[in-house]
Formats: sequence, structure tokens, C-alpha cells
Amino acid sequence: MNASILFAVAGPPEAAPTPLAQVLAYIEHNACQPLRLEHLASIACLSVCRFIRVFHREFGLPPHRYICHIRIERAKALLRAGVAPAVVAGETGFYDQSHLSRHFKHFCGLTPGQYLSQLSSGTT
Repeated sequence: MNASILFAVAGPPEAAPTPLAQVLAYIEHNACQPLRLEHLASIACLSVCRFIRVFHREFGLPPHRYICHIRIERAKALLRAGVAPAVVAGETGFYDQSHLSRHFKHFCGLTPGQYLSQLSSGTT
């Protein structure tokens, strides 16, 4: 059977996930755990320096900022669900509540408490 007939019968072959797609999936699945650049680079089969450059070029953020962004988005969802900030910190991979607050303010311009106040007043 030639390739064109096989393609017509079976459809296009599914592309294997790219190494960066595998890294993104790993980050999404393990965002609340400590993530080491060395491990992420090994998933992509790149050196750490090359991984950082390629990741930044592809996604517009270095890996650490991307991970923080994912964690903050999860933190916002938990805060909206009524989970206490101290619990949210542990559930989203931050060391403690002050670590969460520092990153939350950097990314959102508000502390988690201010974010909750805006939610309750309906201005967000």
C-alpha cells in the first residue's frame, strides 16, 4: 500500500508532542510542586541555558515567570472559591502566605486581601 492510500484511509498521522509541549503539560500537572529548571530542561532534552532561551522565545516569558503566572491564576480561582489565603499558598506551590502575597501583588497589582475585597464589592 503506498503512502497516499494509507494517508487517505488512516488520516494524517498525529504529530508527537514537541518537547516544549511536554514541558508545558508537566508544568500544568505539577505547578503546585517545586519545579527545577534542570528537570524541565531535561524533559525538553536541552541544556538549562538553551531551555530558558527557547522557552522565552516561544512563550514570551522565562520559565519561572510562566510557572508563577500559572500558580497565581490557580490562586485566584481558589480565592474566588472562598479558600483562605494561607491555605491557597500551600495549595498553589508557594512557600507561605507572604510568598504568595508578594508574587500576587507583583502579577496582579493587588494583595490577595485586596483582590478579595474587590471581588466582594464587585469591581473586578
